[in-house]
Amino acid sequence: MIKMAHLRSFLYTIPLCLIASGLLICGAFLTATEDGVRMQEALFRWWARCILRICRVQLRVRGLDNLQTDLNYVFASNHASLLDVPVLIAAIPNNFRFLVKYRFIPVVELFLHQTGQIPVRRANAAETSRSLEEAAGIFTNQSLSLLVFPEGARSDSGLLEFRDDAAFLSITSGRSLVPVRILGTGDVLPKNSTIIRGGLVHVHIGGRSEERRVGKECRSRW
Repeated sequence: MIKMAHLRSFLYTIPLCLIASGLLICGAFLTATEDGVRMQEALFRWWARCILRICRVQLRVRGLDNLQTDLNYVFASNHASLLDVPVLIAAIPNNFRFLVKYRFIPVVELFLHQTGQIPVRRANAAETSRSLEEAAGIFTNQSLSLLVFPEGARSDSGLLEFRDDAAFLSITSGRSLVPVRILGTGDVLPKNSTIIRGGLVHVHIGGRSEERRVGKECRSRW
C-alpha cells in the first residue's frame, strides 16, 4: 500500500498539483490589476477545489452559520499541513488574505504582493513588531478578512504555542476573531512528507470573539 501511495503521489497527484499551481501563478500575474481582484478570488477558489479533488480530499465544513459574508474578520487557524491553505480557501466563503512569513525569494515575494497577501518579517522582536504594525495598517484599510496561523509553523504533534499576531490584528483593526480548527490534513499530507493519501478533512468554524476579549480567548477556543 505504501508503494502504491508513493507511485500515485509522484506520477499523478504531485504533477497535477504543480500544473494547477502553475496555472494559478500565471493567472494571478495576468489579473494583477484593480479590476482583476474578483477574478483573482475566483481563480484561487478554482485552484483550491482542483487541489482537493486531485488529492482526493473530502471536505466537511461546520459553523458556516457563525459567519456573515458581508463582514470582515480575523480568522485564526491551526496549521498541520501544506493542504491547510487550499482547504481554508475552499471552506471559508468570505474573501480573505493570508498573513505570511516574509521570505527573501523574489518570485515568491512578487506573487504574494500581486495577490495581496500580507508579509511579516521576523528577523528579531523589533522588526516583528514594526512589521505587524504595518500589516495592521494595510489590513485595516482594506475591505476583506485576514487569516492567521497563530502557531507560526506547521505542527505534527498538537497545537504549538500561539503568537500574538491574531490578537494584535483583531484589537488593532476592531474586527472580530474567528477560531478555525482543521482536522485531517495532517493525515492526508503529513508535515515533511510527499505522500498524499487522500481522506476526509473537517473544518470547524467557531463563533466570533469581540476584540475586547480576544486576548483571553484566542487559544482556549480550540
